[in-house]
Amino acid sequence: MDFFQNIKKTISDKTPNFVGSLFIFILFLVIANIVRSIITKEDSVITNLSVNEETNYSSKNLIQHQIGSFVYYIILIIGGIFAVINLGFNVTTIITILASMGLALGIAMQETLSNIISGIIISMNDIFSINDIIKINNTWNEHTTYGKVVDFNLYVTTIYNPLNKSLITVPNSTIQNNLLTNVTRSKIYEKK
Repeated sequence: MDFFQNIKKTISDKTPNFVGSLFIFILFLVIANIVRSIITKEDSVITNLSVNEETNYSSKNLIQHQIGSFVYYIILIIGGIFAVINLGFNVTTIITILASMGLALGIAMQETLSNIISGIIISMNDIFSINDIIKINNTWNEHTTYGKVVDFNLYVTTIYNPLNKSLITVPNSTIQNNLLTNVTRSKIYEKK
């Protein structure tokens, strides 16, 4: 009977902390949803980053969605930390574990993060649009990729090569780090 009394006492002692932690996390969840909806709103500040309105793909919406998701999860992580602290866990241990995980993820995802940052730079600078014909001269092996842009996201760009009728997926960091010629826009400037 002593065992059940100890469990009952532990539950009754920890219940206020658990309820408080649950309330803190739910509060941060609501805040995260509100902030994400503000960021992804159609007339948001982020929507107005690109000056050229002739693009026929929604890179601005893609950036908004990615930034909104990033901020959402950061707020949830902060809320989770506050909730765990409220339960009585050591703050130093939690921060040390999170820092170690962040370092390990950063090292493991270095190439992916490079592609994401390159995708953001490409979409903000409006280097090309869907249906543009582009040529990428790879500077390290003198290989040229040529074709029509059929898809773009923050990680990769998909190009259709009409010469060999193939789809080529090019990481955005490759596009960012090599010489790119937008053949479609070059022809438009020649006509002017």
